[in-house]
Amino acid sequence: MGPATVKPVDFAEEASTRSGETDIYEPISWEELAEDFRNRGMPEGVVPMRIMLKKVIASNGLGKVGDDIIQLTGEPQQNLTWIVRRALA
Repeated sequence: MGPATVKPVDFAEEASTRSGETDIYEPISWEELAEDFRNRGMPEGVVPMRIMLKKVIASNGLGKVGDDIIQLTGEPQQNLTWIVRRALA
């Protein structure tokens, strides 16, 4: 039911093919990713939320969420803002 899983390595390969430039996927730890976010100026309070979101994506958790939204609303998931606005309308 949910979307197909695309592995980061496959995504990098497809991006390379389409762009004509070499894209590679190099796995890093969650701690390294958090440090990268901080180094790019992300506010400290936002870093844990972004890491949590990345973990959900990495576990393919969004596919389950998408299926739940379809079952609840009868429509495909758009984005969180769309869902909240529709619920409040």
